Amino acid sequence: MKTVTENICLSTAFDVDKIVEYLNHSLGEGISEKSRDAGHYLCEFVYFKSLYTMDRRSLFIHVPTLDVVSAEQSAHCLLYTSDAADEG
Repeated sequence: MKTVTENICLSTAFDVDKIVEYLNHSLGEGISEKSRDAGHYLCEFVYFKSLYTMDRRSLFIHVPTLDVVSAEQSAHCLLYTSDAADEG
């Protein structure tokens, strides 16, 4: 089991810029954006633990409410993101 004994800064191994560019190109500019902030408390904890445990092969995605992005668009974004991660 891994233990954390020092401050560690982790980032995903996936090409987030490529994923965001594709999503904005195929679904409309501004549909997706890159952020360096997963949120606070539980979101950042879950993201950090998944990056650490999965050797940086993890993403954290905030999915907007349906009044902002339709269920179909959200499903397409998640499917593409999953496919892109498998290719990486």
